[in-house]
Amino acid sequence: MNSGIIYGLVSGLLAMSFVVAIYLNQPLNLISGLEKLSWLLIFSGMLIGVWRERSLRNEPFIGFQEALKTAYQIFILAYLIKFATVFVIFNYVEPSLNDSAREIAVKIFIEHKDTKITQELFEQQLEAYKKGYFGPRIFDIGVMLELIAGFVLAAFTAFLIKRERPEF
Repeated sequence: MNSGIIYGLVSGLLAMSFVVAIYLNQPLNLISGLEKLSWLLIFSGMLIGVWRERSLRNEPFIGFQEALKTAYQIFILAYLIKFATVFVIFNYVEPSLNDSAREIAVKIFIEHKDTKITQELFEQQLEAYKKGYFGPRIFDIGVMLELIAGFVLAAFTAFLIKRERPEF
């Protein structure tokens, strides 16, 4: 197996362990965003994995594209493992977390009320929020943003670790 797969699995398992530890300590911490700290574990895995990929070669050189490919492969594997863990916790282990997240979203919506809209329109939007409609497929948009952020993080990692072969 290459370094991308190995470090992707290791980083994913570490991130999964972190998310489960947060859940076991205080389930509402998953809603507060504390699970985003698992990105530090994934980023560390990306750095170590690309560094290891470079050092395993006969000559310790790795181009930007190869480093980017390895880093993003590590991110995708680790992110999928972490995402699956969060999905299982929210949908099967403790579905009441979805209701808690909805309550927090409604509270934030009320606090940040748009003063330009009428009270009737605000009440309609508030009812939609209470039913769980948070916008046009907000779940998909959130996942896409995290994948884009992961790509940027992979590019940053590749930029840090790359070492081009010197021209003689």
